[in-house]
Amino acid sequence: MFRKIAIAGATAAVIVGAGTAALAASGSSSSGTRTSSSSASSSSSSSSVKDSPLGRFARRHPGIAAAIAHHAVHGVIVTKDSSGQYVTHDGILGTVSAVSASSITIKSGDGFVQSYTVNSGTKVRVKSDGKTSTISQVKVGDHVGVVGTGTGTPVATYVIDGA
Repeated sequence: MFRKIAIAGATAAVIVGAGTAALAASGSSSSGTRTSSSSASSSSSSSSVKDSPLGRFARRHPGIAAAIAHHAVHGVIVTKDSSGQYVTHDGILGTVSAVSASSITIKSGDGFVQSYTVNSGTKVRVKSDGKTSTISQVKVGDHVGVVGTGTGTPVATYVIDGA
């Protein structure tokens, strides 16, 4: 039982760590994809990251989030928002294997590959200076951190180039 809790906590911290870094770099809110508990369908809606369950976890346990984020590779976690809807969060650190104006594909250190949809709501930052960038500045071979929401092909909320 303790092992399952530890694994769940580690996965949460991966997402929280990457999301917290992205939030700190941007200082703005994100949009999440909500999933119904009875179906895999989803719809977009806007919610504040710092008021989300992940944001609250990061504020309460900053040391755990930071420690695990430095060693994290990828993870998925589902939270429940204030309206009772389930939100799927996805995060990965790795190397860009493909990038376009509408998508980005990342390969993590353990060989896991995840593609994300990129849209007008995706925030791109450069880790070294925290400045705003664009998806066109991200190149194949760059090391990035990506946080997104949704199932299947998540929508990228943040892309941190140089992570």
